[in-house]
Amino acid sequence: MMVHIACCDDDKEQLAGVREYFETLAFQIQTHLEVDYYLSANILMQKCRSDGNYYDIYLLDVEMPDVNGMELGEEIRKMAGRDAIIIYLTNYPRYMHQSFQVQAFQYMIKPLDYEPFKEEIMRAIRYLSNDNKSIIFKNAEQEEIVFRLKNILYIEKEKGLKLMNIIHTNGRDAVCGNMNLYEDKLLAEGFVKISRSTIVNMEHIHKIVKDELVLDNGMRVRASMRKTAEIRSRLAKYIMSGVV
Repeated sequence: MMVHIACCDDDKEQLAGVREYFETLAFQIQTHLEVDYYLSANILMQKCRSDGNYYDIYLLDVEMPDVNGMELGEEIRKMAGRDAIIIYLTNYPRYMHQSFQVQAFQYMIKPLDYEPFKEEIMRAIRYLSNDNKSIIFKNAEQEEIVFRLKNILYIEKEKGLKLMNIIHTNGRDAVCGNMNLYEDKLLAEGFVKISRSTIVNMEHIHKIVKDELVLDNGMRVRASMRKTAEIRSRLAKYIMSGVV
């Protein structure tokens, strides 16, 4: 697995120390880490905008003279979306609450020690690995279709038919199969069963209004009334659990 990382810090010594940590980590875990180092937030933003390519992980200093880390994080969210992993570096814990505004993955206090650094970068890499998990279905022509789990919004079984509708971030596909065959795998990967015929990806649940789940794209999915308490409980545990 190739991991692309951007590290931005206006402190040359800090940047050199992080480079040494990444080189040590890559050797220890035998994984190719492609890391680019930036002394300027503006240069990092220009690079992303001009290439149209984005990194998997961003390691950002909070306090920089041109654009601070929080502003940079907001721009990265606009450009790269919710998939980007943003980790902040700072001398001052008081900035921690601000990092939640850009959905920061983690927050590390300077000066950095290697073991905590290693632990957080490994956690981010595991997250990326899990993020690429997929599932295979077959369509009516018995052709295999691969869906990335994170792109699936919900799956519903068509009443009276041996078909399921996969509603995903790019549209909808009808596939063959029985929901029971996939249920255990999906439940273990962050999905929740909201009725006899529908299972929803908790990653995409924005809020619950009475017996309706409002997804992050505005779609609404009705749940069984008797399951709403269970759904709320599972969603709360999912949100609190974070990344294992």
